[in-house]
Amino acid sequence: MSIETIEHDFKHKAREQLRLAAEGVDRYRVFTPFLLPDGDHLSIVLKKADHDRWVPGNGKLRFIEVKGRVAGAGTVTVTKNEILV
Repeated sequence: MSIETIEHDFKHKAREQLRLAAEGVDRYRVFTPFLLPDGDHLSIVLKKADHDRWVPGNGKLRFIEVKGRVAGAGTVTVTKNEILV
């Protein structure tokens, strides 16, 4: 399987499963299909920065290091130790 095929499949599957929920004026939570080992879904808060720009964040930053562990794997597993709060 080529990298182009993997990238295409990933984008297609991820887009299909994204969900948004309003959390106030100009603020949304984006629910992703990515499941953390503890069962929680990875979600992202988007806030409107100005008239045409959205920025992620809710006052706290989280950095996630994603490692490719298995070539061609259908999922990526992220441990709590790999999430810096």
